[in-house]
Amino acid sequence: MDIVIFDTNAYRNLVVSMDAGDIEAEVKKFRRIEEKAPISAQMHPIVIKELLYHVAGERDKLHYTCVNALNAMYFHCGDAKEFKVVAGFDLQLSNFLFGTVDSDREKIDLQLGEIVASLALKGVDYTLQKYQFNLKQIRAYVKETEDFFKEQLKKFIKKIDPEAESWSILQDDKKKRAEALEYFKSQEIEDEIAAAYITLIHDNLVKRGLITAMSDVQLKERIQIFKEAYQAGIGLYKEVLQKFVQPDFNMDAKSRENFVWDIHLMFIVGNHRESVTGSSLFLVTSDKEMRNAAKKNGFDLKVFSFPEYLEVITGRIDGFEE
Repeated sequence: MDIVIFDTNAYRNLVVSMDAGDIEAEVKKFRRIEEKAPISAQMHPIVIKELLYHVAGERDKLHYTCVNALNAMYFHCGDAKEFKVVAGFDLQLSNFLFGTVDSDREKIDLQLGEIVASLALKGVDYTLQKYQFNLKQIRAYVKETEDFFKEQLKKFIKKIDPEAESWSILQDDKKKRAEALEYFKSQEIEDEIAAAYITLIHDNLVKRGLITAMSDVQLKERIQIFKEAYQAGIGLYKEVLQKFVQPDFNMDAKSRENFVWDIHLMFIVGNHRESVTGSSLFLVTSDKEMRNAAKKNGFDLKVFSFPEYLEVITGRIDGFEE
């Protein structure tokens, strides 16, 4: 059975026209259609974290919308007996390229699923009280990750244009700006992106005592495999980098920090399969840049808008009737 992942906006869009009291019945009806396709929905840790970030602060203007989205996620991906959470990108990569699973790391993703289940089955007040420490950690983690991503990009910009005072670089040198743009489109930058991820995962697994340190040759082999398997995610990363040579690009503008989550979500898109079940993975998102990155790298049949996804699942069912 194939696996589908809805991103944050897909769940928010799914419930936008639903009354809170109708979410369970409506989503279960939708789920029965998917099961006939057959497609199984699973929660993604990144999507959970993004939604919980807004739920953890009751004054957040997206609080109630995200509560409804999380309830929809639960009934889409689980029931009173079980829920399904796809392994996070780092776990997928650890298993796929290094043949190991960090059981302690797995528990973190499962706990995220437990919080989603608690929200749906026991309500907001109970869940916020029981998991208040965890939710604070999630909000802190989200902000720290986004801040770290921006800081790394700032350092990268400074390496290219030491005189840069804003996010946009090389504004006074047309020739250098063109050279930087070509670099951001190159195979060289793909190698650097892939190497960074492989090194990060490898070093963490070594530190945890889960693998022995690998040689440079072994790591280069895995870098090449990574590049071939995760072209969509790398492609989106390159698109983000190219934005920095656009006039007056401002990384501090609203929602720009979400790039880091979009990139990590895109790493589920490719010819590779889910590491445990061997299932094909599909992503539903309204984000045009994510869908364009998939299309440019030959994976447009793995990423759909919600209307496109409806056409896919109904088209798979012979004699479908709503």
